[in-house]
Amino acid sequence: MLVIRLTRFGKKKQPFYRIVIADRRAPIQGKYIEKIGHFNPLDNKARLFVDKKRAEKWLKNGAKPSDTVHNLLVEAGILKKKIITKYKRSKKSHSAKATRDKEKTKEASEVGEKPPEKAENKEKK
Repeated sequence: MLVIRLTRFGKKKQPFYRIVIADRRAPIQGKYIEKIGHFNPLDNKARLFVDKKRAEKWLKNGAKPSDTVHNLLVEAGILKKKIITKYKRSKKSHSAKATRDKEKTKEASEVGEKPPEKAENKEKK
């Protein structure tokens, strides 16, 4: 199965991406079949370039774009509907930790001890 995905290039903290056609099983930084465009998130003027004819050809041949590439193809005017993906941390892990800290503080105040110090304070001492 073929996919259209981003391959990262550029220096540290200066990413530059190629939009490539690759086999789904190939490594992200590995071989690809064809480069159809590039994307520079730091440049406002020449941010996105996609060869529309090549992209349409590969989409007709069954290549599936990743979510990010799908959104970039919408921005380029090749596809119509944008995919909205939101990556959120689960609040469950954060709230569980906060609850444990509150319970420890409450227990310490009932016994008359000092409340437990946070790990950051322990490391600094």
